[in-house]
Amino acid sequence: HEYIICFALNKSMWRPNRVPRSDVMNARYKNPDNDPRGVWLLSDLAARNSYSLGIYPITTPSGRVIDGPPAGSYWRVSAEKFRQLDADNRVWWGKVGSNRPGVKRFLTEIREGVVPQTLWKWEAVGSTRHSKQELSDIFAAESGYELFGTPKPVSLMERIVRIATKPGDIVLDFFAGSGTTAQAVLNLNKEDGGNRRFILVSSTEATSETPNKNLCRDVCAERVRRVVTGYTTKKGEATAGLGGGFAYLRCRRIPAATVFRGIQHAQIWTALQ
Repeated sequence: HEYIICFALNKSMWRPNRVPRSDVMNARYKNPDNDPRGVWLLSDLAARNSYSLGIYPITTPSGRVIDGPPAGSYWRVSAEKFRQLDADNRVWWGKVGSNRPGVKRFLTEIREGVVPQTLWKWEAVGSTRHSKQELSDIFAAESGYELFGTPKPVSLMERIVRIATKPGDIVLDFFAGSGTTAQAVLNLNKEDGGNRRFILVSSTEATSETPNKNLCRDVCAERVRRVVTGYTTKKGEATAGLGGGFAYLRCRRIPAATVFRGIQHAQIWTALQ
């Protein structure tokens, strides 16, 4: 497993944004009775939570009498509420009308999006193999040529930015590598019309020790440039640009001890703002 650690300046105030429902989730909704309100998912009428009005018999349309909820459980709603749901065709008795009843939950009435779970599978957020292929496609790289050893999948960074930001926020990646964060931000801006901005910081410019190795300029900045303007893969497949722009800036080196002194640190942050 890989682990992602999340921090909030104020834990009590921060709330994660919901993530879109997947096609797999929506596929669970059916409409066997052709209800005009659309597809629905059956919700169990019984629950284990104690409810003073949750014990009563139910007679099915076929005439079968159900004495009460299963042992150790209670009906979720009162008898009066149940009658109202049934009158509104929100109770499903099975195709022949003799099943234990369940409540229909219509997809059109479900809140948009779902609360993010804590386990993210590679099918949803990609893998290292996917991320390397994404980077190779952007640069039309030859097979076997490695541009960057550990790029993050775009879908992974999209989910993080989607959960944590609003459309006008600034996203800071203080240890930028291949520029995935910038692409994720641009993707989301195009999707929801947002104006998120990004700041990527890297110390992987060429040095006297590595004169031909300039990841910051040749990989990170070049990747952002290509996804902004569009690119063509090695197979000749064209991908339209996401739009937007950025500035490539070099900062003179500042000793770490200086950066973290209060007033200098405040001045640097003001400049970033």
